[in-house]
Amino acid sequence: MPPYYKLITFMNQAPLPEPTTPERLACEAQKKAIRRRRRKKTAAPPTTLPQRFAPVSAHQLSGYAAENLACHYLTEHGLHILARNLKCRTGEIDIIARDKSILVFVEVRSRRNTRYGSAAETIGIHKQKRLLRTAQFWLPHIVRQHFHAAPVCRFDIITLDSTQIHWVQDAFRTI
Repeated sequence: MPPYYKLITFMNQAPLPEPTTPERLACEAQKKAIRRRRRKKTAAPPTTLPQRFAPVSAHQLSGYAAENLACHYLTEHGLHILARNLKCRTGEIDIIARDKSILVFVEVRSRRNTRYGSAAETIGIHKQKRLLRTAQFWLPHIVRQHFHAAPVCRFDIITLDSTQIHWVQDAFRTI
């Protein structure tokens, strides 16, 4: 340290900052970025189920009506509805139900006409992967609320083609 640093420090009673180097600036920028990332990661995930869905457009109304029909159909066949329209960053699950000791994730699809294919044909491999990721996100929350241990999971599809309801159980193994 040069001798005049001591003299200036003695007179002002405060040490002078050390000269900045490019390495020091880069190190400070990295530390700042790490602190910013940590702050983002500490945001708490949602602990409650999302708000009730309110359809806005005619398309959403028809989808909501199809989900209502699917819920009634499932309850008539002995399933207990646990949740509906669970959304997260990875996607949405239409219905989550319980079939005895099995947790069932249900995707509902409807088509007015089959000119461009049936409703079941619209669920491709990408949609299946999205449903799996969304189910993995919501699984701990659902298990904590409704089960004592991790249950066996099943993915079903309910399709509504014009007036017919088709229920494909364990659909991802059969498609």
